[in-house]
Amino acid sequence: MTAPTATDHPEDQQAPRPKRGRAGRRVLYALLAVAALLLALAATLAWVAGTDSGARNAWRFAVWSMQGKLSGAYGGGNLADGLHMRNLRYRDAAMQLDIDRIDAAWTLSLRQRRLTVSYLHVGTVDINKQPSPPTPTVMPSSLSLPLALNLNDVSLQKLILQQGTSINELSGLQLHGTSDGVQHTLVLDKLTTAFGQATALLHLNGKSPFALSGGVELAGGYLQGQQGQQTQQTQATQQANVAEK
Repeated sequence: MTAPTATDHPEDQQAPRPKRGRAGRRVLYALLAVAALLLALAATLAWVAGTDSGARNAWRFAVWSMQGKLSGAYGGGNLADGLHMRNLRYRDAAMQLDIDRIDAAWTLSLRQRRLTVSYLHVGTVDINKQPSPPTPTVMPSSLSLPLALNLNDVSLQKLILQQGTSINELSGLQLHGTSDGVQHTLVLDKLTTAFGQATALLHLNGKSPFALSGGVELAGGYLQGQQGQQTQQTQATQQANVAEK
């Protein structure tokens, strides 16, 4: 009588065990690779946002990516705290933009979801736009902001806007303002126009229908016109209150 073999009793055979160890290691390695990639990305973003060298390289990349349309000198600072830029130039088929200097300092609080601009000082801005056919004005669906905003000190030395033969110039802009994300308040401390000195206080709700209230004052205005050898000067003080409910 022969001894029973393994094939005589199939129920006694053990099925081959799945190679769970190797599959588990593959999943673990993939998770570690993703975690390392995320850490590297976070470190890169922190370097770009929080260091001067990161901001300088980000500016170089922006200039390179614009393929000759953008140029300028990085003067210091970083994306987390503020920047200093000099001689910015942008060119395309529709517009030419020149800004001689920008100096800014800000603080972003993620916990409070608030951006505080300590100061934003801009020198001369020269915008030359090519004449184009008028387009209908389309109101946005919302003017709300994703975070609260404090503007402590904003100034613009001069704005020159050229379009065809038309040239408009504003200077001496100084303003400050606040926003909780929905309700915006803007105080125009000073603005010199061709018609005089302007000041304003405006309140705007960022949700449709965009309730606007406040007042605008134009003082010390004058117009000059020449007829023959005579020049007429007219001085006026105007007040305009804007209210929309």
